[in-house]
Amino acid sequence: MDKPPPPDALLQGRRWLSSRTARLKPQQLMLLNRILELGTMHRAAEALHMSQPAATKLLQDLEDALQSPLFTRHARGMEPTAAGLRAGQHAKFVLAELERMAQDVAGLREGISGSVRIGAVMAAVPKLIVEALAHLAARYPSMQITLLTDTSDTLLRGLRAGEMDVMVGRIVGAEEVDRLRYEPLAEERLIVVAACDHPLRDVPSLTMEDLAHESWVLPVPGAPARRAIESAFHALGMRVPSHPVQAASMIATATLMQHSRMIGVVPDSIYRYFSELGVLAQLPVHLPAGIEPYGLVTMADRPLSAAAETVMSVLRQMARSDDAAPSDHDS
Repeated sequence: MDKPPPPDALLQGRRWLSSRTARLKPQQLMLLNRILELGTMHRAAEALHMSQPAATKLLQDLEDALQSPLFTRHARGMEPTAAGLRAGQHAKFVLAELERMAQDVAGLREGISGSVRIGAVMAAVPKLIVEALAHLAARYPSMQITLLTDTSDTLLRGLRAGEMDVMVGRIVGAEEVDRLRYEPLAEERLIVVAACDHPLRDVPSLTMEDLAHESWVLPVPGAPARRAIESAFHALGMRVPSHPVQAASMIATATLMQHSRMIGVVPDSIYRYFSELGVLAQLPVHLPAGIEPYGLVTMADRPLSAAAETVMSVLRQMARSDDAAPSDHDS
């Protein structure tokens, strides 16, 4: 077994690391991200309102501090090295954390304010997210909220990268679950749906077997609803039905079914929304398999701003009651 390094070696290592990080400046990280985004030093310097020589010196100092070239220069622009791409990921995260720190401190001074970025699966949007955002907009007009919708796996990547503060989704099958903080919010029922004038809508005693030869629009592989459909047919000893179209978008799925004879499966909240619009109707068949509840997901090792905590509190209370709005004391 290797012996641990002596205490003086550890101290020297910490001092060396501290000396390198002390040389890093937010302006350098901003420049790095701009070059990655725009591809040339000239454009990056222009976007940051600095001269090109000053920008060149900033980048040189950053490369010296990291002891690695971050770009290769070409006539057509600047190509990031592997180190440049990795440094850019960290720079984006660090700058976002600095912005959150400033907003959080300002929030303590001025009341709940700042910006919060929420990622949500589409099933949570029609009721939970919409009602929560409406309440927050009315109660905290100085708070700025950005909403991103996608599948849970994509949202989790964004959460880990610091691109959002709070996620409403699922963590089943996620990597590094120990880094995540998960709090279930709502169970969800899946509904088999089709266009309002679909001939199967009024068929009595409809079963899953009756739907095996229909044409389906299915969620993309790996999606919770897709797994539920596959489980339902596999339990019957049947293959998954023909699915000429796979879609991650609920809006695309609903619109496609509206204009075709395809059938599909959507969460209950999505069905209610499109049913009220006269787009979809429920087929009289029970889907035995369900999906995991969605919940609040945050990074366990990342502090949340007062604004983000307020958003989570409102989401919790909205999830507890569909009818009761959060009280004014909930902040």
